[in-house]
Amino acid sequence: MFEKLVAPCEKEVTKHWLYADQVFTSIICTTFNQECYIRDTIEGFLAQVTEYRFEIIIHDDLSTDNTRAIIQEYQQKYPSIIKLILQDVNQFSININLPFKHSLAIAQGEYVALCEGDDFWVDSSKLQRQILALKKHNDLNLCVHNAYIINSEEEPHSSYQFPTRKEATHIIDYAEIYKVHSQFCPTASMFIRKSVLDNLPSFFYDAPIGDFFLEAFSGINGVVYLHEKMSVYRRESQNSWSSETVNNTVKLKKHNLRMIESLDKLERYLEPEYSRNVKIRKQYIFGQLCTQSVLQNKYLESVKYFNKYRAQGAAFKSLLSLLYRCSKTLFMRRAF
Repeated sequence: MFEKLVAPCEKEVTKHWLYADQVFTSIICTTFNQECYIRDTIEGFLAQVTEYRFEIIIHDDLSTDNTRAIIQEYQQKYPSIIKLILQDVNQFSININLPFKHSLAIAQGEYVALCEGDDFWVDSSKLQRQILALKKHNDLNLCVHNAYIINSEEEPHSSYQFPTRKEATHIIDYAEIYKVHSQFCPTASMFIRKSVLDNLPSFFYDAPIGDFFLEAFSGINGVVYLHEKMSVYRRESQNSWSSETVNNTVKLKKHNLRMIESLDKLERYLEPEYSRNVKIRKQYIFGQLCTQSVLQNKYLESVKYFNKYRAQGAAFKSLLSLLYRCSKTLFMRRAF
């Protein structure tokens, strides 16, 4: 399926840098208690073969396992490449977007590549290919690629369901970001012009999840898509957001309510030609809130969210589908 990358020594990493006078790419990695995974992540960074100088910024959010010792070990071996941010107070518990904000603040690159501490890269040409892709498409700000998915035991889980059937590099329309029910692209595939990130609106840092909004801000005008699978996503790994939230109805409902608040702000912020896409995302979330309210036996609340779902312009067929899901949920609830 794929082979994990192995990092060479620092001299071998930097010898490929034909353009070493400045940092072109800042790799941002946020991590917390991921001692089982972080070595794979860092090895994938350091194994990149590219003409353009890069830096690695690793933000440790007060890990209580061996994560901090591991990243310090790598920093000592690669002092000219790796920068560490070592927190003495857990930032995620204050605001989930603070680790990213702190990392971005010291990033010097023209581009930013993202990869969390439980995912990893498996193609040594990833950075080179993505930087060339955005240099070719000067009017676009986001480049993404396909990815493998594995479970916590590192067994193949499924293939990433990207919103495209084309098997070659092409431009994905901005609206597709909003049509995907989970996440548009794997976080470890995201490669963004830093100029976009330097101008994020303040409400971004109040959003309940960062990835989607980064896609929404950087994907305007379209997204460069590379079909090759160049990273690996660990599904519901230890200490991941999804493992803590997705399977908890109460937490997920609170998350969805905060998402609606942030989407309202996004809708007002974007130009009309782009803001109409926000309704697609809001419709899906109101549908989730509707069924979640049924699970909590809050039927009047469920009706309220159904009406909000309908107000986003849902088609008649979609309305029937949501009613069916709610009735099925209610039946299962009473049956068991």
